[in-house]
Amino acid sequence: MAYEAILLPGGVMPADLAHGALLEALGDEALGDDVTAIAKDLEVYAGPEPPPGYTLDDEVAGVSRTARDAGFDRFALGGRSNPDHYRRMAERARAIFPNFTLDVFDERHHFDPPHRIEPERTARALQAHWTRADN
Repeated sequence: MAYEAILLPGGVMPADLAHGALLEALGDEALGDDVTAIAKDLEVYAGPEPPPGYTLDDEVAGVSRTARDAGFDRFALGGRSNPDHYRRMAERARAIFPNFTLDVFDERHHFDPPHRIEPERTARALQAHWTRADN
């Protein structure tokens, strides 16, 4: 079974730096070649200035485009640095993606998000989502 994820950063750090430890942990969690994870930068930073009229809908459209371009039928969406921001995004994503689930690590702050501080725990949470999707 192939496991797919799109990982979004917080508002400051680029995606590849924000999710490097998690990408390593996903490979270490006995998933190996079965995982395709994309560290995707935010749409707000796609150009030298935010897009005119920028809203969270731009981020949802960017995730949708990334998923389509990667050929993902279903995937985990990781963006775990600002729970309130991602809760709002989750409401929009639920309208687009069937079986959307959001994990929030309330004890984590956006300065010490789980994908950087607890990448193994975050990898296990992704595995749990994938296992639930397989069943």
